[in-house]
Amino acid sequence: MDEVAHLGPVVAARRVVPPPGPPGAVPAPAARIVALGTSAVFGDPTLLQTFWDTDAARLDSGIQAHMFTRPGDMLVLQVPRGDEDDVAHQVALALDAGRATWRAQCGVELLGSRGRIVLAGAPARSRPWTTSTPTVPVTMRWHPGGMLDAAAATWRAGAGSLVAFVLDDALVARLQLDPARHPELVRRARRITGLMDKNVAMSVLSAAGVPCAPTWTVDDGDPGPLLRDLEDWERRSSRPRRYVFKPAGGAAGIGVHAGQDGAGLPMLADHLGRLQETGTLPERFQVQEFLPGDVLGVGLWVDGAGGHDVREVHKAVADRSGRFVGATWLRADRRVLAARTQGICASFARAVDVPMLVGLDVVDGRVIEVNPRLTAAAPIAHLLHEEPVLVDGGAFERIERIDLDARVSVARGAIAEGRVAGAAQVVRDRFGALVLPQGVNPFGPTRVVVVNDVPDGAARHAFRELVRG
Repeated sequence: MDEVAHLGPVVAARRVVPPPGPPGAVPAPAARIVALGTSAVFGDPTLLQTFWDTDAARLDSGIQAHMFTRPGDMLVLQVPRGDEDDVAHQVALALDAGRATWRAQCGVELLGSRGRIVLAGAPARSRPWTTSTPTVPVTMRWHPGGMLDAAAATWRAGAGSLVAFVLDDALVARLQLDPARHPELVRRARRITGLMDKNVAMSVLSAAGVPCAPTWTVDDGDPGPLLRDLEDWERRSSRPRRYVFKPAGGAAGIGVHAGQDGAGLPMLADHLGRLQETGTLPERFQVQEFLPGDVLGVGLWVDGAGGHDVREVHKAVADRSGRFVGATWLRADRRVLAARTQGICASFARAVDVPMLVGLDVVDGRVIEVNPRLTAAAPIAHLLHEEPVLVDGGAFERIERIDLDARVSVARGAIAEGRVAGAAQVVRDRFGALVLPQGVNPFGPTRVVVVNDVPDGAARHAFRELVRG
């Protein structure tokens, strides 16, 4: 548990793995099932279709969890439709490209293509562990349906212990956990599910005295009273305000509306009116005062008894739609940023009664977002957790800076020709920075972690150029 506590809780294997050898041998440790589904962060999955015209199968990939694996784990991935052997072959090449890069840059061994891989999304028929061509590793198997269902089925079959990146009611239902046998997990999942709802979270935090941005919640789909309240508030304050619209069950910026620097009341009213006319206004949503300034992301662990541990504080980067596209952590800033958020973290820890991993977004000393789960900035805490191993391995003397780039285009040719690890080595030789992919994605954008980049981001830009074609 301690080994991955910075990633989330572990749901123990359903049965003991039979040991090899004679009777009485010590049981082998269960494999860890690693399945990080992006769709799991949405409390209201209907928002995916409404605002992004997509579904969980197209949103999930799981490849970003490759950096969290070790040999002996099992990795569950969502793959697109297509020629099954070609898809599996592309996955194998990508996993080995990521593994080779990590090994060369810092000596860390990730799960390779010859490990146990579950590919979700195949046609509705079962495939055996052994595939039909020599280009596909024999330890890959197919699972029809979605990625998170594949992970749950694998856990229920007794294949290993599941890393619960998002421990909520939906996961409890997928795993078919019996509350009588797993009361603590079920209780934690219930609390976390509540806090994943933006309306609930802001109400809980405000009631507990946690400094929060002024927020108005709607639970019945009627924006009329809300708009009147905002008009009264502006009259009392004698100045116009700017706002952000957020669906209550959203995440990753889905459905967020704020314009460039917040939406004025007329713009907000027009937006809500258009959503009503098109039938796309969520029944539950909130409007929050727009706070200008840097968004600080806090990686926090709370023990459920008032104690807490701040894992890291970073500056987040979002695009115009509010979607996370990157982050920067600086050792030089860590004490100042920790001091700016310490009071918030302490008051949040007193407000919850179960252990949980949480990401808090803070602007100007006030919480604007609560994410009680692994967040997109998790690689920062992971690398800081692994820093002693990396230093002992001679990768560098100390981590001074970590940059996340969530949208790197890696060409399939670069993957197939082994140029990913080569590009990382060129960058290291030229700039002294380590480029470590979260997981090389042959079907979409790759997320990359860069350690000790130069301030202008030259290492990241050079790597992008080397792998894009």
